[in-house]
Amino acid sequence: MKYRQLLAVLLIATFARAAFADTESELRAIEETRRAAIKAKDFGTLEKIYAPGFLAIGGNGQFVDREGLFRLFGQADASMVFNTDEIRVVVEGDTAVFFGRLTASSAEDKTLYVSRFSHVFVKRNGQWTCIAGQSTPQPG
Repeated sequence: MKYRQLLAVLLIATFARAAFADTESELRAIEETRRAAIKAKDFGTLEKIYAPGFLAIGGNGQFVDREGLFRLFGQADASMVFNTDEIRVVVEGDTAVFFGRLTASSAEDKTLYVSRFSHVFVKRNGQWTCIAGQSTPQPG
């Protein structure tokens, strides 16, 4: 009997780890798609990623809604290169928080700015949607 209980616990833990890995992979792919869509100014794709009610706190401490964020994306210099590293993901049911460090560089590979950010995702109708975000500039 104890063997079956131990086996059941191990199976549950294995499936939970696999589900977390799948969620992390999904969110990493969404973040890659998001960065590419910002660079291409592909607002159709961005509308699928960001919920209509999206709200964030920008690096300047001000609130920004989805419309305001898209305006900022529209003004972005397409020659800039963005890289995200130091990624961490926290998953709790149908909610996940994606943490990362964003580095923006010029085409000449000069670092323009670095910030830490978080994106809050919820799973709706089988799709992850970003509902909130936050950005904190890092010292240069």
